Amino acid sequence: MGLDLGALQRPTGAIKVLLVLLAIIAFGTVVDFQTTCPRQYGHHIDYKGVPHSEFFVAIYVLLFLIEGGLLVLYTFAMDALMQMNANWWLIELIYSGFWSFMMLLSSCLLSDGITYVDHWYADQGHHCDYTGWKFGVAVGFIAFFVMLGKCWYTFKELRDSGMSSDGSYTPLDDSEPGEVTVSV
Repeated sequence: MGLDLGALQRPTGAIKVLLVLLAIIAFGTVVDFQTTCPRQYGHHIDYKGVPHSEFFVAIYVLLFLIEGGLLVLYTFAMDALMQMNANWWLIELIYSGFWSFMMLLSSCLLSDGITYVDHWYADQGHHCDYTGWKFGVAVGFIAFFVMLGKCWYTFKELRDSGMSSDGSYTPLDDSEPGEVTVSV
């Protein structure tokens, strides 16, 4: 179990590094920003005053922790992952699909919460600045599309691995092209 930086040169490894950075930016921007709109008792609104913001922060903190842990596994234990009885790429594809849905859901909910707060303050006659939260939502959507790219590259790794659905390994032979059938 040694350091293997070659795993980070693969698309799935490089995307993991990018996802860790985007997750930090997404939840950090949302948590750190405070608007100058007055609250009922004279306080400024922080992220807890926006509906669904805690869900967004929780999703991106968990994404940061899980992707960071997987990044460590990629760099130190990639050989052990490939020698598992289960197909690692299938596990990673299911995980990536689930988290891409959760990222899309949390970004949409936070965007809706910001719109709700904006309309509420506009009805009260206050025009507030929400650029920090909107930037966090934008980074969340960007991270969602990056995760979809990770799903695509993980699918390609699954397809190219030669693993069948019953867990047996059949090496792919590139010398013979496969038969393509088209039904109309």
